[in-house]
Amino acid sequence: MEKFMLIFQEELKGTSPSPDQMEQSMGKWFAWIDSLAKAGKYDSGEPLLPGGQSD
Repeated sequence: MEKFMLIFQEELKGTSPSPDQMEQSMGKWFAWIDSLAKAGKYDSGEPLLPGGQSD
């Protein structure tokens, strides 16, 4: 099975999302990750350390 890495960076647009907007966004993110895991297509997810290195 091929493996891929998804890297995303938060866009700073001058305003921060409200707590409700953040909760809604994270809910969509976790639902997507859950669907990948149930399909056997998700291995792990950890943030990179400062400087872009992994743990």
